[in-house]
Amino acid sequence: MNNKGFAITGILYTLLILFLLIFASFLGELRTRNRFLEKSIESFEDSYIGIKKNDGIENDLAKYTGKYEFKDTANGTTCYSYLKKGTIINTKELKYTTETCNSTSETDKSNFIFSTVYVFEGSE
Repeated sequence: MNNKGFAITGILYTLLILFLLIFASFLGELRTRNRFLEKSIESFEDSYIGIKKNDGIENDLAKYTGKYEFKDTANGTTCYSYLKKGTIINTKELKYTTETCNSTSETDKSNFIFSTVYVFEGSE
């Protein structure tokens, strides 16, 4: 009897099972990593929610280190910018967290007015 086909089939199935096990462990590792990153981002966001204050600007300077909220009086949208204490606040030159706020024209950015600041812990 010719057993060459049986031997090759055994080797191929062994390699297939080995490949599937490695692939499954790789997918499991990616899933675990994704969960870890999500939890770490959640804890980061929770620790940096900040304390809401309405007096974040003094003499056109950022009074606190935190997340500054600016309202667009023309269309009612809200834009955010993260600023360090002592930064000069010029709504036309700030970098905002959303691309739509950054792509707003210079003349429309003059409609942005300071609304609130979320002060990070320990930066008061």
